[in-house]
Amino acid sequence: MTPPPPRQQRADADYVPAHLRHYVFHSQDDFYVSRHFDPLLLSHLMYEGFLPIASDFQDRCFLLPKLHRQRCVLLLKPNAPEHAPKIVRKKAKKLKFVLNRDFDGVVAGCHEKHGIPWLYPPIVQSFKTLFEAGSDGMELYPGKKVRFFTVEMYDMATDTLVAGELGYTVGSVYTSLTGFSKANGAGTVQLHVLSKFLYLAGFKMWDLGMSMDYKMSLGARDLERDDFLEQLYKWRPREVLMQLDEKEGDVRVGVSVKALFDNTRLPTGTVSEEIQGERSEKADGEQSEKDVNENDSKEDTTEEKREAGAKRKLSSNEDLQGEEKKGRSEAGASPTSEEDTQAKEKGVADAHSSSTD
Repeated sequence: MTPPPPRQQRADADYVPAHLRHYVFHSQDDFYVSRHFDPLLLSHLMYEGFLPIASDFQDRCFLLPKLHRQRCVLLLKPNAPEHAPKIVRKKAKKLKFVLNRDFDGVVAGCHEKHGIPWLYPPIVQSFKTLFEAGSDGMELYPGKKVRFFTVEMYDMATDTLVAGELGYTVGSVYTSLTGFSKANGAGTVQLHVLSKFLYLAGFKMWDLGMSMDYKMSLGARDLERDDFLEQLYKWRPREVLMQLDEKEGDVRVGVSVKALFDNTRLPTGTVSEEIQGERSEKADGEQSEKDVNENDSKEDTTEEKREAGAKRKLSSNEDLQGEEKKGRSEAGASPTSEEDTQAKEKGVADAHSSSTD
């Protein structure tokens, strides 16, 4: 088998889509740069695989979209649900999982935990605009949206925010931006329960950004830039919503973390996909059986014709032999003519044999 041709090496600048090149330029290494913080620009960058962060230089903020040369991702598979360790499950009993309740509280938690790092006011304001778009999101193309989320963990007894993160979705890919944890172990619980939630909701890939050991402990792996983009392009056309089945609760109101861990159903959409796959396999099997039967029928017909030809030949030979005995042999029944006939029949038989091997 011929191996696939090697990927064409692209310059860093070439990863910026043509329609964004007036606003975004390659800076150095994994980083690109822009002076603009328009929410629509950020949405386009997210859609193309860039992770938007910000920095300041000479008292001015700049957008620094990052397209990692190695990206840490967790591919979510229907037959491989999240299994939380016992210690995580134990701490989960007192916590509640909520989406999109307190954007300002999550940003404040990130600032308190990490300082400003890259959550400067211009990018925070753009994120908030995307957040306030809600489930409608920012539509870039017909049916293609970027939606922004806060993932929050609350103490069930006090309703206190103890952990949270900022993230966004593109199709069936969820990307984590940054987060925080105030209570011991709450961040670890959030990591595991978010994995379980994404699995149940039907997401196909969790984009975790930069590689770290605690991410690898979930089963994540590093992908080269082009491999990451290949996965993104594969899964972004399939829209998935950040929600559970109706009977399982509204994550915007809050769902028990323990209930999420205990949920054993398949991801949303998996059953219908599997049924469709089974139908396709059945149809393929029926078609194969039909093809085999048709081939058998053709072979039977060919064999019948061959047998009929042999009978005619035998009858002809017997007639010729009878005529020879009576002394009425004719030139058309010469041994040479008979040998030609046998050679032709042998050729047909050989061809038939070859076609059925």
